[in-house]
Amino acid sequence: MSSLVILLLYFFGQTCAYAPSFVASRHVVNNIPKNIREIYRTKSNPPSRHNDIKMMPIGVPKVAYRVPGSQSADWVDIYNRLYRERIVFLGSEIDDELANQIIGVMLYLDSEDNTKPIYLYINSPGGSVISGLAIYDAMQHIKSEVITINLGLAASMASFILAAGSKGKRLALPSSRTMIHQPMGGAQGQAEDIKVEAAQILRIRDNICKLYSMMTGRTVNQI
Repeated sequence: MSSLVILLLYFFGQTCAYAPSFVASRHVVNNIPKNIREIYRTKSNPPSRHNDIKMMPIGVPKVAYRVPGSQSADWVDIYNRLYRERIVFLGSEIDDELANQIIGVMLYLDSEDNTKPIYLYINSPGGSVISGLAIYDAMQHIKSEVITINLGLAASMASFILAAGSKGKRLALPSSRTMIHQPMGGAQGQAEDIKVEAAQILRIRDNICKLYSMMTGRTVNQI
């Protein structure tokens, strides 16, 4: 504001510097000090809007997405963009945090439209049995059918989730690998505590074998 006041005072302080159209004459503009002229040019010529274009951030893959009703597109995480197409990735070791995220996405997609399938892509070495069973229970709880696709590796609990997909819609790509094994535990402490932990592991193993048998149509002995 102070720069504009100085500019106006300079204009009106000059003799013969007043024009009927309130525009300074050419010779007056040329006599204005250089620093005042730079301020005048900055105010008269705002920067081009081309400089406002945002480039894709480096690092996490992101894609441009325009939210319905929005005037411009924003860069969003590619996995969040795929969620909008009902595509979910299980791509790391299964733990409580990952299980909660996948369960939350499936519950939201099911509440949004339970007539469309959810595609679950799996490339995981497995992980926590309890977390994997939580994902399994959520898959059985929702009304949307879940199509499971194995690409890369589906081992341990990841293979269990792969088998939990809708029958006839469980896929394994040509170069993918699937592996199942006995549940493992690392119980420590007193002898009685180790005994209780071992009993729990055996109970979980029997329960998982029965679920494998139910999902695949094989006998428990074959599993």
